Amino acid sequence: RSEGFISATSLNHLQNDLYVIKPKNIPKARMISASDLSKVQLKKTHTTNDASAPKLTGFVGDDQVREYQSKVLDINLEEWVHLIEEHTFPTKFYPLTTEDAAAFVATFEHFDREKNSNFPEELKAKLEEIRKRLDQAIEDMKDGDECVFVKTSSRSAKDTGIYQQRFREVYRQFLKQQPHRGDNDKLIALLLAGTEMLKMRSANDVIQNFAISERVCQDMNLAMSNSDRFKEHFIIRKWVDMTPDMEFRAFYCNGKLNAMGQYNHLAFYPHLGEMRTQIQERILRFFYDHIRDKLEPQFKSYVIDFALTGKDLDRIWVIELNPFLPTTDGGLFSWKDEQDLLEHGPFQFRIRDHYATGTKAMISTDWREVFDTELVD
Repeated sequence: RSEGFISATSLNHLQNDLYVIKPKNIPKARMISASDLSKVQLKKTHTTNDASAPKLTGFVGDDQVREYQSKVLDINLEEWVHLIEEHTFPTKFYPLTTEDAAAFVATFEHFDREKNSNFPEELKAKLEEIRKRLDQAIEDMKDGDECVFVKTSSRSAKDTGIYQQRFREVYRQFLKQQPHRGDNDKLIALLLAGTEMLKMRSANDVIQNFAISERVCQDMNLAMSNSDRFKEHFIIRKWVDMTPDMEFRAFYCNGKLNAMGQYNHLAFYPHLGEMRTQIQERILRFFYDHIRDKLEPQFKSYVIDFALTGKDLDRIWVIELNPFLPTTDGGLFSWKDEQDLLEHGPFQFRIRDHYATGTKAMISTDWREVFDTELVD
């Protein structure tokens, strides 16, 4: 997959007072289709705050709005992937038109406004048209593999996985593999299950996820508000298996990495303490040997995500770049209290060295319902 695993903080950052789908009477092994739309129930969620969402308030004037939006668009995947393509996942681009973008905005707004999933016929027809166009591109990238990862030019639809019918069963299976099944084990199982939901096996899966994603809606709105530089895509990437403990977020500014921490920072992984020095040295060496100079002519500051994969963790990948802005999740670092550190250093590498307290209270109601699921062996 191309983006970070569903982060622990994103469990609490799903949707802003909207109505989300609760599938009913839909076969387990697939997401909902257009013909299933009349079978779903909607449940109102409480208000939450997605730290990665585009900023909508706090600007003095139009110039500030434009500057902020430009910084977000400047870091879209199309802008950097060709510079380091040998160090990130194989990627194909399939263009999204402004009409496509408007359709995904309309589908999400329909859920929010009408509190039902009965899309107008013309909207269903538009989604089917997009699906047909995307189908061959998905199959080409799969090339015999089971699945691919698909996102927009900026973010993925990772806010929708929990509403797949099979999510709870996948979560239960991962939880059975955990040693203690306490809150930390439940969180790790949620992360693993959420990642599994990101596997896209067909264009139909992609359309179904994008159509109900607030994240996609937000990003399409931002892109359409900058029509002079609209160049959104479906980003189709080869699926690479990773574990959520081996993903790390780092902060680059003023010519150097100033900070790095575990991406899924609410989860405690005891073995990371033993591997700390090795991980730090390997990522820093990889970054300065292969990445910095290729990005530096164009990018002066960014937040960069890495993953270690392979039997011996012998492969390091750049997952993505994010804007160097407080709207990018700081993880174990605080934009408010530690911005000078993030901009100037000295370098710090942080991992969680103890169990987080109050984990359950940090996740949203819908995720908490899964968290509380009784596990029957």
